[in-house]
Amino acid sequence: MTNEFMRAHELFDFNLYDFREVTITAMKSAFMNYTERKKMIRSLADELEGDFGLMPEYFPSQQTSKE
Repeated sequence: MTNEFMRAHELFDFNLYDFREVTITAMKSAFMNYTERKKMIRSLADELEGDFGLMPEYFPSQQTSKE
């Protein structure tokens, strides 16, 4: 996955917050029972928040210009 993440960063300017959201969204569709899936997502979120400071409430404002 490292190469895929690097390509997403290079081509689409993904940052760590984007990767956090993509990864958690993907895990929500994992083929495992709900309880295990929920534990896995919580574990990942805790690690990202604790080790990298990637908190879920961070959503940069998207500014679009109308021309």
